[in-house]
Amino acid sequence: MKKITLFLTTFIAAAVCAQQILDKYPEGQNWYEGGNKQFFKEFHEILRQKNLKPCDNKKELYTQRFVVYPDANIKFVRDEDQSIIEESPCAASLTKEVFRYLDGFVPAVVDGEKVPTL
Repeated sequence: MKKITLFLTTFIAAAVCAQQILDKYPEGQNWYEGGNKQFFKEFHEILRQKNLKPCDNKKELYTQRFVVYPDANIKFVRDEDQSIIEESPCAASLTKEVFRYLDGFVPAVVDGEKVPTL
């Protein structure tokens, strides 16, 4: 009986402490300081400053999904369809490299609390 009680207590505590991740930003909130325009400007500046070579195949396209956490750190979301990365390996690699230098991510705010958001 003690084991069952301990298990249930642990399970309930984990469920209460777990943070839900919003699937999109609330209307009117930007995910990056200055919005999309500033994001793409900084992305391009990093490519130039770090002397990162663009992809030879200009048709490669890759969109990296990520979660912005309350502390403004990000974590990449693994693509369920790995063929996307296989089709655009250079763009995927280059995107992940540039993201290492970006620091303008803004956490979403719901009811006055910063929340993780996709």
